[in-house]
Amino acid sequence: MATAELLAIPHTQGGQSVPSYAISVATLGAVAAALLMYVSSSFQLADVFGVKRIAQVLLILPIGAVASYFMVSRPGQLADPLILFALAKLGTEISLRGRSSYLLDGTSAVLALTVLGCVPARSFDTAARVVVAASGILALMALIQWVILLYAPELNAFVLSPVDEGEIQGSIRHPIAFLGLGLEHQYSLAGMSVGRMQSFAKEPSLNVLYFMFPASLAFMRNSRASFLWGGVMLIYCVLSLSGSVFLACGFAGFWWVLSRLTSIRAAVPYGMLITMAAYVLGLHSNALSILNAFDYLSQYGDFLSKGTSVTARGHGAVINTDAALISPFGGATTAELPGPWLSNSALAAGWLGVLFLIWFLVKLGQELEVFYACSPRFSARRFGCVLFLGVLATVLVFNDYQMGNYVGLVLMAFIYRTMWLRNCDETSAPG
Repeated sequence: MATAELLAIPHTQGGQSVPSYAISVATLGAVAAALLMYVSSSFQLADVFGVKRIAQVLLILPIGAVASYFMVSRPGQLADPLILFALAKLGTEISLRGRSSYLLDGTSAVLALTVLGCVPARSFDTAARVVVAASGILALMALIQWVILLYAPELNAFVLSPVDEGEIQGSIRHPIAFLGLGLEHQYSLAGMSVGRMQSFAKEPSLNVLYFMFPASLAFMRNSRASFLWGGVMLIYCVLSLSGSVFLACGFAGFWWVLSRLTSIRAAVPYGMLITMAAYVLGLHSNALSILNAFDYLSQYGDFLSKGTSVTARGHGAVINTDAALISPFGGATTAELPGPWLSNSALAAGWLGVLFLIWFLVKLGQELEVFYACSPRFSARRFGCVLFLGVLATVLVFNDYQMGNYVGLVLMAFIYRTMWLRNCDETSAPG
């Protein structure tokens, strides 16, 4: 059978039935693209078992095979703005920096985005279910670990800590280490001493990327199972006591109110870009008093004391934006400090990459507006849209949380195509 039939989109071709395995190769590639997110450098699940490189190779092989077919059969798909951004970032990495781990990440992103943009809807839906279920299971594992440590804090000695690139993870001495990583820092909550959950992410602030984006996707999918997983992820994120999560929730409420006054396509991306510009300009002119606000809030619980975190983010926003404005072709080094997504993207992919990213965000806002309008009021789908607005605003305005890397780009592809497919079905339905 021809390769084209193995990757065929419909269940029938030319009026003839296609065998049941006709989309299995495409599904394998799409699922591999989803699973590769959980063996990236900032998510250290594979490091715990010492199989990170092996897992990456085993997952990249089917992604590359499927992507190669689509690149030949559908070269026009490479004109997708998100793929063009990934290509610009990869080209800048090759030209200016040449770091092997980043080249692997960039190449994998281009291949995975090609797969997710081209595979049949059924294959894509299977991969989206894998993202929701995998993130939900990992969040549930972290919650179980949190509860166990709450009542048996002595077991915290057996919880592994995150490691930096090139370091070797410690050995597992207790089953509790299989549930997630941990940090020594403890917070006071309701009279109890609790730790911050991070699952296998390198730091708790990455919960925004690895769990709040999948939670948004879960609510948007609006099935019973995805709704339950979305709830688990959201509970986990809030109990992780990450200031970034609280900020995303605050942004969600803000943009929901604003969406009552203006269109979503005006908010995404224009309203958020204006907010980002105001934030950066305010930092330059010392017009913001964010630190004083957080110092005031800390009286209600030390988990609300985020002065150090806010200082680091604000400092990064200023430095990265200033560097981006004088680096039209990208920086010889990428941002070492966190900052707004577009500022860090300008350093990673140059101004051309930023234009591709803004183009994608414009298309995203258009699809989100249609998707939101077609969603029933007080539905999980609308809640997912609002949550997504908050999370997207957080990475655009405050901290990119590695959004320009493999994980962020793939998650954006999952959310965008999920909305696009639903919009196509609902706007083409009779009546």
